[in-house]
Amino acid sequence: MTLRSIALMLIIFLIRQTETFAQAAPPSHMLSLYWDDDYLNIQGKGTDRAYSSGQRIEYYYWRQHRSRLFVDRAMPKAGDQSTNIYSWSLMQLMVTPNEIDKPTFQPNDYPWSGALFATHSLYSFNRDRKFSLKSEALLGMMGPASLAGPTQRLVHRLIHYQQPEGWSNQFANTVLINVAFSAEKQEWGWGNFLEVIGGARADAGTMMDGLTVYQLVRVGIMNPYFDGLFTLRSFSEQKRKRTEFYFFVKPQTQVVVYDALLQGDIFSSRPTFSHPSSANGKITNTSFSYHDINNFLLEVDYGCVMSVGTISIAYTQKPATAYMKGLYSHNVGNITVCKSW
Repeated sequence: MTLRSIALMLIIFLIRQTETFAQAAPPSHMLSLYWDDDYLNIQGKGTDRAYSSGQRIEYYYWRQHRSRLFVDRAMPKAGDQSTNIYSWSLMQLMVTPNEIDKPTFQPNDYPWSGALFATHSLYSFNRDRKFSLKSEALLGMMGPASLAGPTQRLVHRLIHYQQPEGWSNQFANTVLINVAFSAEKQEWGWGNFLEVIGGARADAGTMMDGLTVYQLVRVGIMNPYFDGLFTLRSFSEQKRKRTEFYFFVKPQTQVVVYDALLQGDIFSSRPTFSHPSSANGKITNTSFSYHDINNFLLEVDYGCVMSVGTISIAYTQKPATAYMKGLYSHNVGNITVCKSW
């Protein structure tokens, strides 16, 4: 078989694959892998402190019929013609001080803190009116039960990095129950090349209490934002781009009333820790306390998204002002990979 014949067969195969993709039913499921880490930094200035790491796996699915779950029926929808996408996720978060090799309590830095929780969400998009609503319910644990300490030690051992020694100073086990609600509306757009979207989010519960307002600007080769999530598009028969590549920027202002990962149990009058110096590692109250949280935060997320067929990958850089008064600002990177089917 000649090289020309092989090339011709390859071209025919690719054409058939493209036709199959075009005729296939729109996707109704998506799996997302999400990784926050302050070592990810496009300036090459990675760190291992403050909000150090966050990992999440999330499964999205579209319901053609109305859900029978009470929580799903209680979540608000974006109109009768909305595209309603539900999700379940599992996420782990870690906060550490700058000097992770010290086993002693460090009140003048960010605390040792971890959380592990599950969420159930509804993303409701209205393509015609160009707005969306998102509702989220969260349940989990903070403290040793989050397994943040063993996870970080294992990862650092695998990559031959400095071992964290201060997890015995983390906050005690606390149940986390939270709800969140977001609303977004397109303010201006230019075809499928430029979109300007305004949004707001409210959080309430034992993990986080606060309000966030933001602007989202997307520019590039892309499908309409209010058609759905990444490659999980609306389920109409309109023609869509198979390949996307666009940039985005998302400045946001946040008012924080309470943050469990930085302040500990919402019902405790003072932070509770498991000190290495205490007898048998018992949970004890301490007379020391961390800095107060900053109630007013600024953050600017920016990055790019590339989507080919049913796979998308996004990179985001998230510099933010200091989470706690008198401490340093922080910069976290994120990589998110999605596969829909």
